[in-house]
Amino acid sequence: MEARRPLARRTRHAVHVALTLAFAFALFARLAAEPHVALGVDVLADRVVGDYTNRVPEIEVGGTKPGTDYDQLVVTGTATFADTLRVSLAEGYTPVVGDQCAFVSAGGIAGQFAVVEVDARMGGSVVYGPNGLAFTVGVVVAGEPGSPESPAALPAETGLDAPAPNPSRGAATVRYALAAPAAVRIAVVDLFGREVAVLADAEQHAGRHTVSLGATRLAAGVYVVRMVVGPTVFTRRVVVVR
Repeated sequence: MEARRPLARRTRHAVHVALTLAFAFALFARLAAEPHVALGVDVLADRVVGDYTNRVPEIEVGGTKPGTDYDQLVVTGTATFADTLRVSLAEGYTPVVGDQCAFVSAGGIAGQFAVVEVDARMGGSVVYGPNGLAFTVGVVVAGEPGSPESPAALPAETGLDAPAPNPSRGAATVRYALAAPAAVRIAVVDLFGREVAVLADAEQHAGRHTVSLGATRLAAGVYVVRMVVGPTVFTRRVVVVR
């Protein structure tokens, strides 16, 4: 009986090691299957096998060549987006109106970004397709990269433009101008005065700015885009249709 104890201990040890290795391999396989993607200035191209749900992605635009001049995500399954997209401008690159960056290619696209924050040195919008997303440059602002507009190019008045397109079925672009640096809050409210979305809430430099309103997350109806700059409130109506 005494001679069998070492063998039993070795057997238990072998079983413990086998279970530990099995658990480790299972955990590794699970982590490998998870789409850990963080688009940004250090990632120019990434690939996800299977479906993907965004984790507040960011793209840096430095040209029109995918995976080299700007970030690109390739998803073999369905890519779902709902939160915020940040679009920044790479140093040394001067965009041209009409430049397009196809930053997502996927087997299918679901949802839309609730907010699109675009670098203040340019304006633009996201184009939603059945198998991909693209950012199209719509406005180019004068000024050196990283700096506000030159004094000659600054808007004379602070104001809020009407959202476009209006009525909107998908994303609507909201443009506004600041004659001087200021804290800006832009929100969408329904006709009962309830805030249903926040498009911007930060200190911003003088110049022309653009944000995007994801209308697909709103029920059909009439809403008000409200911009608060100091003591002044600007409002514009937007109609969401289905």
